[in-house]
Amino acid sequence: WWWEAGVRFESTRTQTLGNVIGPPETLEGSDGVRVESVAIGGEILAETFDEFDAYRVSDQRRYTSVLPSLVVRLEPGGGISWRAAVYQQLMRPQYFDIVRYRRVNPPTRSINEGNPLLEPTVITNFALAGEMEAEWIGTFGLEIYRKEIKDFFYDARSIEVLEGVDYDVRRVENGKDGTISGFQLQWRRDVDGLMDGAFDSSFSFAYTWSDSTAAIEGREILVPERSRHLVQSGLELTRGKWRWSTQFSWQSRALDSVGAEQFQDIYREEVMVWNNTVSLALRPGWSARLQLVNLVDFPERSVENDPVRVANNQYSDYSLTASLSIVL
Repeated sequence: WWWEAGVRFESTRTQTLGNVIGPPETLEGSDGVRVESVAIGGEILAETFDEFDAYRVSDQRRYTSVLPSLVVRLEPGGGISWRAAVYQQLMRPQYFDIVRYRRVNPPTRSINEGNPLLEPTVITNFALAGEMEAEWIGTFGLEIYRKEIKDFFYDARSIEVLEGVDYDVRRVENGKDGTISGFQLQWRRDVDGLMDGAFDSSFSFAYTWSDSTAAIEGREILVPERSRHLVQSGLELTRGKWRWSTQFSWQSRALDSVGAEQFQDIYREEVMVWNNTVSLALRPGWSARLQLVNLVDFPERSVENDPVRVANNQYSDYSLTASLSIVL
């Protein structure tokens, strides 16, 4: 038997400085310091535009969080182990989302704004897991879980009327409470001497099933960004100095942004990602690698948020990268 208990104290303090920008008639009641000049190239230029105003506004927040945890583990022998865990996680809002800013864009009839009142999300996790390791099966694991979420984040869309014109308003909001329940299967097996000794190999597979529900003002929704099905698999083959690996993942559709009414909700459709990497150890300290990312060229992002796919806020298209590494 193994027992582990803990508690984590976290203190968070944020200070932000943002801008409120838009036509004067749309900024009535704006607080902050009016922008009357800007510095460009070391010169102070007076603001002379009549069609918009700008204000600099600051804000700050401070809060303390106490996050307990408890883990119990049993290893009876024979390559079998069991684990039960209860713990809490803290998710802070992104900095840009809590800045007190507001951009009114009359040509597109849109408003983007920050939300300095965003609360951090607290997730209470319950998990029961078992794992078996044997030569004939490799490593196999099963976990049943439940997540209780308080003050989750979601992208909100609403309508605001300014000077008799409807504007589409977008900002990040806190939902009320949400839950995610489900299970995860994981399997991994390493095989030496595959194909009459030609390759050493490693196989992996994982499947996650989730059932989620969340509450916002006036109605229930799915937990944003959480899909019902997520499949991930991988294969790695090694022969001498050569190594080839391939990873494939598939994710069912997920709620992307939440509208004022249900018919305004936007869902991200299913996502497929297939990545391949070939590497060669040339000599001690020298290696070459060829990497092909997103081979299926699927036009959406996945929850994995692979940083290789994120450039200039674009998440689609494939990429081919060749690299040479030298360690002296």
